[in-house]
Order: sequence, then C-alpha cells, then structure tokens
Amino acid sequence: NENFQQSAFVPGQDGWIYEFGTPSGRFGPARLARVQGAQINDLAAYEYWNGSTWVPDITAAAEVIPGNVSELSVQWNNYLNKFVAMYTDPVKGLVIRQADQLEGPWSGTQTLLNVAMLPGLYGGFMHPKSDGQYLHFVATTWNRYNVIYMRTDLDGLQMAATDSLDRPAPTDTGDAQLLRIEHPDE
Repeated sequence: NENFQQSAFVPGQDGWIYEFGTPSGRFGPARLARVQGAQINDLAAYEYWNGSTWVPDITAAAEVIPGNVSELSVQWNNYLNKFVAMYTDPVKGLVIRQADQLEGPWSGTQTLLNVAMLPGLYGGFMHPKSDGQYLHFVATTWNRYNVIYMRTDLDGLQMAATDSLDRPAPTDTGDAQLLRIEHPDE
C-alpha cells in the first residue's frame, strides 16, 4: 500500500466509496481506488483504477492526479458542476484541479494561495459541506500551527477537465484580494 499512505475519501453512487491515495510524505501523485462501503475494512475488496478500467491489483493503480500531491481533499461542487481536488503543492502552494469524473482527466492547477500570500502554507482541506460559488476550506502554516478558516469565490474559475494548462498564482497576476480578516473572541 505504499501509494495509499495518505488518503482522501469521496462517497459515490451505488454504495461505492472512492479513495485517493498518495505516498507517504509530500512528493508523489494521487492514485484512485474504490470499495463498496460495507467492505471498507476488507483490503481484498478494493479495486484500483489502472487508467482505463477497475482492477483488483493495487500495483496496477495509475496516476490520476500528477505531481506532488499533499494533504488532498476531493469533493463534488455543484457551482462548477465538477469534482474539485484541493491540495498543497510544495512549489505552487494551495491549488485546485477540476474533473468531470473521479477517474479524470483532471485539469491543470489553479493556485488559490501561494507562499507569497501565506508563508509556510500547508494542509488546505475543503469543508465537507462546502458547495456552491464560495468554496470554504481550512489551511494552516508551519510557523503557527493554527488552523485558518478561508473562503474563495469560484466565479471565473470554471475550467474544462481537458484543459491541462496550469494557471499562475493570483499574486503573480494581481488578482489576489484580501477581503476581510476576522479574529475569534478570546
């Protein structure tokens, strides 16, 4: 299970649970498995996407999201009408990709936050009930180890899954805006 050390789970139809797996650490691609929910504890019941079909051989699992995928979360977004994968890329920062189906193809990356905007950034996870135009997520930084609750507007971010071009960071294009900072009462 070396390629399924860190996982993101997505509920599917007809009782399937999908598992995106990445190797230990932060330097590998994501692969995809599925299992019937009632059999989630039975590793022999898992099937793996090999790039064209589902197979029982874990070593045949193909890369579905390339690159250095770290702290991955995946969910359906009804505003984009696509699956969204959010993860930390050690070079780009917090990125999203979009796909029509979990098996891919997955679009190129769109950087939501980079280290110029939030130094030491890692661990962006979408809120499980986030849906619609505003994507709610949490992120943290190495230096503070505090969870930061964030929201981004997905307006204008719709991207075809077949569009494999990576988009530049908002700080590079001048599109970054900090709308508000709220501090909880102490």
